[in-house]
Amino acid sequence: MTRLYLNGNSLSGTLPLALTSLTQLELLSLDTNEVSGSIPSEFGSLSRLGLLSLDDNSFSGSLPSNLGFLTKLERLQVQENSFSGSIPRILNSLTQLDVLYLQDNFFSGTVPSELCSLNQLTHLNLEDNSLKGTLPPELSALTQLNKMHIENNEMSGTIPRNFSVLTRLISLHLEDNSLTGTLPRQLGALNKLAVMCVEDNHLSGTIPREFGAFTQINYLYVEDNKLSGTIPSQFGSLKEINYLYAEDNKLSGTLPTEFGALTSLKRLWLESNNLVGTIPSELGSFTVLDVEDDTTEENPTKNFQRKGWRQQMKQKSFLGTQQQRWRSIFRARSSVPGAAQL
Repeated sequence: MTRLYLNGNSLSGTLPLALTSLTQLELLSLDTNEVSGSIPSEFGSLSRLGLLSLDDNSFSGSLPSNLGFLTKLERLQVQENSFSGSIPRILNSLTQLDVLYLQDNFFSGTVPSELCSLNQLTHLNLEDNSLKGTLPPELSALTQLNKMHIENNEMSGTIPRNFSVLTRLISLHLEDNSLTGTLPRQLGALNKLAVMCVEDNHLSGTIPREFGAFTQINYLYVEDNKLSGTIPSQFGSLKEINYLYAEDNKLSGTLPTEFGALTSLKRLWLESNNLVGTIPSELGSFTVLDVEDDTTEENPTKNFQRKGWRQQMKQKSFLGTQQQRWRSIFRARSSVPGAAQL
């Protein structure tokens, strides 16, 4: 037997050691069952395995270091379990690995810098664990990487500047951590990015104008940080952007008139900043906008008490509000499809 698929069969109990006698096994998939216990270290003897997928079960314990002996492994998928302990450094011996999914577990410790040896890796997902420490600059060696997910952990320190060499990245998720420092302007070289999420951190400094080179970006989330300065006029080049969230920062100045060229923009959320001025007439190119208006013409400094008040406005009525001053405009984030899947 070379392939064993047992997905979605309500299987329970533990992994039987008898499976290790299937020495010709190339694929083992037990997704979406109720299997519990740990992975026996003896599974390291299945030297022909190219895919090991155990996601969405009730496994616990640590990942056995013997998995490092599975040198033909191309996909290791153990997400949505209750694994704990550190990520074994010996995984660096899995040099054929294309996909590493460890998300939605209880892994702790640091992100091993040894993962830089996985130079065939295209998908790295470590989200929703309890990982700490800094983002290893060594991960810049993963030049085939398309997707990096390290969100919802306890990461600290800065975003490495040399991540700019990961030019194949389509999605970069670093949100919901404790990252500090600035947004490296060098990341503007990632011109294939469709999604960049760095919200809910402690990032400071300005939004780099170099991010105007994200010509493929659909989702850009930088909210809930300490970013200051103005919104770069270069963002007028983000022709593919659908969702831009920058609320809860310290941004100042006016909204660039260049935003009128963003015909793909669906949601712009800038609440709780220090923006001033009028709404640019160029934004009249939009047909429908969700606008949160927190001022009135009679009293332009008085905020509405109902912070969540929304008003959908057609083009005509939107242009009629140009004389209104604003601190937070264009709010609508109730349901945003797509970004989490990228």
